[in-house]
Amino acid sequence: FFFCTFNFTQAMFTNTSESRLVDYYFVVSCSDHGKEQTKRRLCRQSLAPPHEKEARHALFALKPKIVDRYPTRNYHDTPLLPWVARASMPRGVRARTIPPAPRYFTFTGWNVDGSKLYGACLEVFEKMDIKKQRQPVYIPKTLGFLSHYPYFYAFDVFLRCLWHVIPKKLIRLEDLLMHYFYDIPAPLPRKKIAYDLGKMKVLLACRNEFDVPIMELPIETTFAQLSKDRICMIIKLLLLEQRIAFVCTLVHELTPVCELFASLLFPLRWRHLFIPLVCKPMANALNNGVYRAQVGDEEDADDADEDED
Repeated sequence: FFFCTFNFTQAMFTNTSESRLVDYYFVVSCSDHGKEQTKRRLCRQSLAPPHEKEARHALFALKPKIVDRYPTRNYHDTPLLPWVARASMPRGVRARTIPPAPRYFTFTGWNVDGSKLYGACLEVFEKMDIKKQRQPVYIPKTLGFLSHYPYFYAFDVFLRCLWHVIPKKLIRLEDLLMHYFYDIPAPLPRKKIAYDLGKMKVLLACRNEFDVPIMELPIETTFAQLSKDRICMIIKLLLLEQRIAFVCTLVHELTPVCELFASLLFPLRWRHLFIPLVCKPMANALNNGVYRAQVGDEEDADDADEDED
């Protein structure tokens, strides 16, 4: 399971006064020692037979780490903390065969000063050279941005452009990052910035704090996964300042669901503590007095729970 928990507090707020559009670019995967450990463990037996058409996963996962980043030094007001790696790869780094297409997802977290941070990641796979494997084996890594602004569509375009052009050596990674960081400013309140990146057009708009909070996230996930009675119950509990835990097998669905509920409270101001990802032992410790909302099919969630054990 993946959990999101909510609890109100007056100290938390969303900060949109930063002049930087992007705070950090980062790459999350396992360390070089972890890759060697994966090779040693998988060289004993093949993950899948030669003509297997379904993906097979390793029975072990390694701890994700930030293996590359820009800038290399922390901003004093917004350090790049280790929780970003865990939020980018909550299931750990697990080798597999037959990798899927690159997958984009988002997450949220908190800065040291109480402002909300938004993460955008593109999960990709790189091939590993391992002996005795009858099928190619791949290891995941995530390319991501961390920002004070929830411009999720723009970050999706930026990351996919980066992933496609860098291997072709059309532009250096350093030059592209410098362009993202220093040539594209964060829009001022009530202002818009239109940006063209190849055939893609991106519109960055900083809304007024009194505008309806429209997130660049799919809202249909909430209404497809939760009944109308449960949606009303969650809004009621949030208005009563109660704690809620969202339970989901797919981590990329947590942010759209949770951010939508924050938006549905408009015009009330959302000042709360948001724990974006909670491990199962911690979630079990929070069972008393916490409303649990199941996002997705319950049977699928049970199966995923057994796999995690």
